[in-house]
Amino acid sequence: FGGVLGGRVSDALVARGFRTRQVRKLMQIIGALGNAMLLQLATRASTPGMAAMWISFAAFAGKLQNSGFWVNMADVCPETAGTVMGMSNTVATIPGIVGQPITQSILDRAGGEQSDSAWSIAFGVGGIVALAGSAVFVVFGDDVSLDRAEAEEVISTSTSEISCHNSASLN
Repeated sequence: FGGVLGGRVSDALVARGFRTRQVRKLMQIIGALGNAMLLQLATRASTPGMAAMWISFAAFAGKLQNSGFWVNMADVCPETAGTVMGMSNTVATIPGIVGQPITQSILDRAGGEQSDSAWSIAFGVGGIVALAGSAVFVVFGDDVSLDRAEAEEVISTSTSEISCHNSASLN
């Protein structure tokens, strides 16, 4: 549901005249910050039910990021978005693979799976990773189509060559 709501809000902001790049970055930051803060609240919950509620809200906030980075791939590479998304998903599996043993190591060293402080550290590391990824997106993310820019460069180069060829013919 977070992804759907994020998409609706993003579309409404773009329709109101906000630049796509700024909207994508805003949703990315809101999602990452929300996720990191809500996971910390989960570690301080008084009951398992409350912890589950905070984790659910964190997952919701994390899905807001889909209307940031995920859809940005279609903005930047509309003709090759499927390939770019596939490559992104492939690379994104690496944290899933290495994250479990790292989390287990954090839990073992910080007091075990029953320790609130151990979970706070483990979720804190996840939050830092999400915020670092968002920072990279905020710095480097753009809304300029690379497919279109490449096509315009090819057309521009072809036009320049024709113009140079015609100029040489006139001399």
